[in-house]
Amino acid sequence: MEDVMLALMERDEFNEALTLDVLFQFIDILRGTTESLISTKNGP
Repeated sequence: MEDVMLALMERDEFNEALTLDVLFQFIDILRGTTESLISTKNGP
């Protein structure tokens, strides 16, 4: 996530709102993956 944030900040047209949107999407993906792994580990 740090690499994504740094790459976005290095762009000439850095947009704080866009960066936050990308990071929040990444957090949502991590949350979904974690929940899926937990439910798989605990069984149906």
